[in-house]
Amino acid sequence: MAGLAKLSEQIVDCQRRKVEQLCVAGKRANSAVGGLVKKCQQLQLRNCRDGGLDLSRQIEEMKRRGDELNKSLADAHKDVAKLTVAKKNVVQYADILLDNKKFILAAMKEERKKARAKLMQVHLRRRFLEKRPIHHR
Repeated sequence: MAGLAKLSEQIVDCQRRKVEQLCVAGKRANSAVGGLVKKCQQLQLRNCRDGGLDLSRQIEEMKRRGDELNKSLADAHKDVAKLTVAKKNVVQYADILLDNKKFILAAMKEERKKARAKLMQVHLRRRFLEKRPIHHR
């Protein structure tokens, strides 16, 4: 029986050592898990910080693009205003040219009438002179 008690004591002692080893391994595993959790938290913080920096860069880029678009829009409005003024000037110039053309056409018509009248007068005088008898001396 003493051998049985000794064997039983050895089994209990062996199991106690195994339990102690398992406890140590569990503590190590818990420590490793804690370290992993800390690393994960650090990575999340870093990712959040990097993501925040990236978002702020994107926001700045969008603001810059918005400013550029506003400037382009203002320039386009200025160009439209200039073109509107230029169009008004062209219309006024065209009206003046049209008036000048009408005046020139009227003057040409009047000159043609005068020239026709002179031509008719010359023609009539020639006919009159042709029909008139020549007096001999």
